[in-house]
Amino acid sequence: MFLFTNDESYSWRVTQCSKVDLLERTSSDGHPPLCYLLLKTWAALWGDSTLALRSLSVAYALLTVFCGWHLARRTCQGGTPVAQNVRKRAGLFTALLVGLHATTVEHALTARMYALGTLFAALTALLLWRAVYADKRHLLAWSLYGLATAAFAYTHYFAFFTLFAQGLFLAVYLAVRWRREGFAAVERSIFGVCVAAGVAILLYAPWIPILRYQMTDVHASFWIPDVTWHEARRVFSSWATGLDLAPDWEGDAFLLVWLACAGYLVFYAGWTGWFFLVQAAVPWVMCIAYSELTGRSIFLERCLAFANFALLCFIGISWARVPNYMIRVGLAAFFGATTVFGLLNKVSTWCFETPAIAQAAKHLKENYREGDVIWAEGAADVNRMRFYLAQEGLREVNLRCHYTPQFGRGHVVHVASLTSDDVFWGSHPEGKRIWKCGPRSELGGHLVPGMSETWRRSYEGPKATHYGLILFERGKK
Repeated sequence: MFLFTNDESYSWRVTQCSKVDLLERTSSDGHPPLCYLLLKTWAALWGDSTLALRSLSVAYALLTVFCGWHLARRTCQGGTPVAQNVRKRAGLFTALLVGLHATTVEHALTARMYALGTLFAALTALLLWRAVYADKRHLLAWSLYGLATAAFAYTHYFAFFTLFAQGLFLAVYLAVRWRREGFAAVERSIFGVCVAAGVAILLYAPWIPILRYQMTDVHASFWIPDVTWHEARRVFSSWATGLDLAPDWEGDAFLLVWLACAGYLVFYAGWTGWFFLVQAAVPWVMCIAYSELTGRSIFLERCLAFANFALLCFIGISWARVPNYMIRVGLAAFFGATTVFGLLNKVSTWCFETPAIAQAAKHLKENYREGDVIWAEGAADVNRMRFYLAQEGLREVNLRCHYTPQFGRGHVVHVASLTSDDVFWGSHPEGKRIWKCGPRSELGGHLVPGMSETWRRSYEGPKATHYGLILFERGKK
């Protein structure tokens, strides 16, 4: 199985805590806690291997594909034979696009919150649509929507962009109906919105103080670089097409063709198509606007996964309404082939060889002695090495990193998972044998006073990646 990332190692580490401790640590992280709580429950049932942890995201992704299929069919309403055909092909094509898009597959194979967030993006859209058109038990439908929005916000903060887009569309939709049909046509929906908002606010209120703290912390110390035109173009091409289009005239030409085809579908979108198009576009606008206005970038491709689901729903539903058969076939071939090639391109970047750090962990398992100290380079390295040692069966181990104000190369969110036993405060740890480990092939310069280097090895992993081990022993030369 390919490399377990630093962020995934953090997810694994916090699931080793009690639920109360997990919530406390998450409050010092940059994300809300729901994903970690569900992952902890899943790991208790199925174990904490790479396959077990990632399988939960696979389950989320499969449910998302089903929601995409059901959403497309439900939003394409109508009882005529023509409408029935539109519903069928909209559901199938939307499910195909969602299930095969590189973004969906990538997050389905990552033990993080993005697959869960995409599932909630689908659920909130589905529940909102059902609530607006509910003939019976409409208050229950709106209450469920409020519950889903709170769960979405407890999963990732980019949920607020998607929820704002849903609210914006709903406001315009109700305003148009009010003008055309009178207040009586929208009175029940307005009351339902109030019920949903009340449920969501009541459930989310305990987390609001922590959200304010995390926003301040992110603004002060987050590492995301500023938004540039080149980066925005790269992210958009990957987000929309699934392809990593080169920044040359060929890549630009293909992207223009894709935009032209998507723009053509706007003419057949209808209310349902615009429902998803707004959810695809607004998060982009708000993300970039926030980054520019605050001076602190939050622009990350993986955080736009929820908007990607809405984009694919827009394409699937609008395509199904194109009346000309030949044009529909051509568009299906173009969007389908683009999605498949994007997935194949993503798969080609995966490596199934044993990672270098896993080779180092195996050596440590075979040679680690009681009293040894393993010296990692930073907070992220502590979590990742602990995970791979746990896979080898070595869970009780003295593994530490040096304390610095920024914890070396470790990202600020990884610090929240550390305990006092993960940190040493001097210039070097104390012990008779010290294993120095790190992702660099050369670990020179990390000499331990009074100790001699007796063994060194650099392990090579996929794509020329390296992970090094050095053994220092006292009283040996």
